[in-house]
Amino acid sequence: MNIKAVDTRLLMAILLPLLLAVLAIALNVGAVDIDLGKAIRDIVNRQTSIEMLILHDIRLPRALLAGLVGGTLGLAGAALQGLLRNPLAEPGIIGISNGAALGAVIVFYYGFAASAWFVLPLGGLVGALLAVSCIFVLVGQSRSIITLILAGVAINAIGGALIALALNFAESPYAMQERCFTAVDF
Repeated sequence: MNIKAVDTRLLMAILLPLLLAVLAIALNVGAVDIDLGKAIRDIVNRQTSIEMLILHDIRLPRALLAGLVGGTLGLAGAALQGLLRNPLAEPGIIGISNGAALGAVIVFYYGFAASAWFVLPLGGLVGALLAVSCIFVLVGQSRSIITLILAGVAINAIGGALIALALNFAESPYAMQERCFTAVDF
């Protein structure tokens, strides 16, 4: 039997109960103390109660979304670390984070964030996609990881400079902050 397979099974046997315990804790933690057993019984029996509503409509979606987002970020980080062959690799090194931040800053700066709830995340996604596209255009046919990292560092620097430029063009030092709070308050 392969030692690596045994290590993977042992790791899964440890991590799965730990994940379920953290999920149970997440369902039990909140501003209001609820009886988790009663809430689960009410969900199973299709009875409406405050505990059932809090668990079903607030805490369960929050806990599942946290697990989904955490797992997705973990997979994306592992993919980037595998691509760059470096266990310390992260999206900020190759400019993806600054591209997303630039997209969000532009959406805030021009006031598009107030139009709909999804415009700000969409601006961040478009900024990150443009950063990745620019990196791949710069890298071209080169298969070198060093070229990829250097192109990413260049995109990172350009993104940081463009963010500073966008913030510098604000009417006052607090104008961007005022727009951010105005966009969030809708």
